[in-house]
Amino acid sequence: MEYLWLSQNDTPILQQAGPSFRSAALLFHPFVQMPNNWAKNKRQHPHEHVYPSTQEQLTLGTPIRWQDMLKKTGLGSYQQLAVSLLTSISALNEASANEQWATQLNEALNEDLFYPTEDTISVFLFEPIIALFQQIGSTHIHYSNPILGVNGAIELTSAIPERLAEVTRNVCLFTDELERLVFISSFDTFVTVMLSKEEQIERLIGERFEYLVCDETTSMSWWYQK
Repeated sequence: MEYLWLSQNDTPILQQAGPSFRSAALLFHPFVQMPNNWAKNKRQHPHEHVYPSTQEQLTLGTPIRWQDMLKKTGLGSYQQLAVSLLTSISALNEASANEQWATQLNEALNEDLFYPTEDTISVFLFEPIIALFQQIGSTHIHYSNPILGVNGAIELTSAIPERLAEVTRNVCLFTDELERLVFISSFDTFVTVMLSKEEQIERLIGERFEYLVCDETTSMSWWYQK
């Protein structure tokens, strides 16, 4: 399966995915908590911007759920938290942005607590993604990276987070050999889209991810509230 470019407009995700997929969910990328003084020790000069690498996140980082960040920030919903993140990276126009929410988010952070991964699939999702492919009896994880122009497959028996990280630079799509499950990253988002040919996607997800189930109207602008 080639990478699926999901439009950021109001077109529903399931409509863009096509009739073979019967359910979808948005998997929230966790915030990244690093050990105390990690950023201070990492910087080579006081004003340098630092962000933990894939290996640093996997070995030293702790995933922080959006639900926990709602409590820290005082924001009222996943949608508000998404808007605060997108406002902070200047991904929204003036009508959609909310500087107050962005301020609440940034005031709740400390120098060792980082934004979730944007554009690419969060490294904290790799292990549960591998586990899901194992659960459905997949033998390979197929991937498509349109920016690098690379398509390929990884044997599930040798799939580890570090290997998946190698092929997920920029945007990327993962699926199994029968295309029963699909995971898609997208530019300027802090979520990964999960598509399934089963109707009850919640049964597959279980407790593995923090997520929002998509209905027939949910789009990539899911955070927008009229």
